[in-house]
Amino acid sequence: MAKYRCKICGRKFTKAEGKGSIKTHCAGHKAQAHPNRKKKSSGKKDKTKTARRISLPNKEYYPKNKVIYRKCKGIEKIRNENDELVPCYKEHGISSFYASGKIQVSEGIMEEWLKKKFGNTSLIFNTGSAKKLFDIGVYHSNKPKRKSMSFYEIKPRNSKRTNAQLLKKQQSDWAKKAMKMGIMVKLVFYKEDNFEFRHSKPIPLNMHNIKYYSLPYEHEKTEKNLKKIGQFRKLFNDKKLKDISEYYTGHSVKFMREIKKVREKNKK
Repeated sequence: MAKYRCKICGRKFTKAEGKGSIKTHCAGHKAQAHPNRKKKSSGKKDKTKTARRISLPNKEYYPKNKVIYRKCKGIEKIRNENDELVPCYKEHGISSFYASGKIQVSEGIMEEWLKKKFGNTSLIFNTGSAKKLFDIGVYHSNKPKRKSMSFYEIKPRNSKRTNAQLLKKQQSDWAKKAMKMGIMVKLVFYKEDNFEFRHSKPIPLNMHNIKYYSLPYEHEKTEKNLKKIGQFRKLFNDKKLKDISEYYTGHSVKFMREIKKVREKNKK
């Protein structure tokens, strides 16, 4: 009959000492709890972190400070201080260059579309890097004074880039002031895939609907409103896209798609 009980696990024993006794059993508990006890090897080797492998197609691409660069050799072009297209010999960080080119071409497509729509009786201009102003301004010389000026803001329609889709506070504040002065403000969304672009119809903004397209981003509510934008369509054919890309970025569609491919292949 059992005479002894382990205070740690409650197991019962009939012997005080020797094999199968409570003394031997408790010694095992002490050994398990000892800080210097060697852990039993599982036979598996510890996993070690290996450096991320970079896949580059040729010597024109090279990594520097965790950024992949692409060296231009004069085949592509770039605009100089006089706004002239000259051979490009720059080194481009491919991620930032592609992102910048995507913005330039998405706006360039809309700018060319507006020129085609309004013709020679209007002045179409890009506002550059102005933070408050919308991207593209249009002056109609053949319209009444209150309707002679309008501005267009171009935004990406991408649910992964939540805040980029919406107007910043300074933009929405400026737009409201412009509307009070009789200036029309419109919003255009675009989708891009492998340097192919589709744009929505311009959405006229007013004091009521501007809140649906302005920060802060509220996931369900915002996405519900953005789904009402409507159909996206190509505004120009591939030949015109080639011309627009070379005019606005100096670089060809082929070049942009090449760096996009390298960029996607080397994403973490």
